[in-house]
Amino acid sequence: MTRYLYCKLKGLLTDRSGLFWGVLFTLFWVLMWIYVFTRIEEPRPPPGILEEVLQVNAALAFAYLGALSMGSVAVGLTISVFASSSAVAFATRFTKLTPARYLLEDFLAGVAAVVAYALVCVAMVVAATY
Repeated sequence: MTRYLYCKLKGLLTDRSGLFWGVLFTLFWVLMWIYVFTRIEEPRPPPGILEEVLQVNAALAFAYLGALSMGSVAVGLTISVFASSSAVAFATRFTKLTPARYLLEDFLAGVAAVVAYALVCVAMVVAATY
């Protein structure tokens, strides 16, 4: 792991706006999904059907809230690419970093950040549903 990849990944994972929109905002919607939007009225269905309804509900929560979390992380990635674009010319001219290596490491840091936020989202849904 090069220094640029380490610093980029650290910056993406510790960014306050990324943590808010990628984790806390998604946690809010996970809790809303589980405790507000999922209501099973009386009379309750038979246990087999109830279990299937709850499994489908958890799957829907994974899908929608995962997309919400990854969308917010994608916005953060777009902002970071825009903000770092002015320094790329300087970094590739006066350091050993080549443009191809810059793009590769920037892409890898973005993928790692998206995977990390997705795993946090999955952990939140699992913790809230069980």
